[in-house]
Amino acid sequence: MQPARPGDRLVVALHNAGGRPTDVTLLYVDAHHGIDSLHPRQGELNRLMPGDRLVINDIGLSDTNGVFGIERLLVIAVDAHDRYDRADFSQLAQPPLRAARARGPGSADKSGDGGGDDEVGAFFDAVFAGHRSRGAPPRMPGSRTAMQVFTVDVAPTAGQAKAR
Repeated sequence: MQPARPGDRLVVALHNAGGRPTDVTLLYVDAHHGIDSLHPRQGELNRLMPGDRLVINDIGLSDTNGVFGIERLLVIAVDAHDRYDRADFSQLAQPPLRAARARGPGSADKSGDGGGDDEVGAFFDAVFAGHRSRGAPPRMPGSRTAMQVFTVDVAPTAGQAKAR
């Protein structure tokens, strides 16, 4: 986990070094469990052909109304295949859950399911680790899918800490 301050900027460089097209979704989960799709944005295609590079440099760490904490950057890459539709997980974007902190971890998803298919379930397992009931094994995405989660601890600056 990397320490950070509000206003810090992240740069993500994606490179398809493989021999097949890959559909890539980049999601940012803020401290209030808001999910922002950084790639693709509305109207963008998310397919990276072999050798393609993409740099996303407009990622600002959030300070959601003075609430600090753990934020995550999730990269989902799916091998593209002619038989399948483009894999785009940007539909998982949602506004921040203002009441999530008061309810406690795991209470937003009472079913413990987190979604029907392996990719969506694996997303919930990776990002909202407390949503599953105890003892349930984490789901793994399908063999065509790879996920990586980067965790950042956003802490207040000295001036912000005194104001709290």
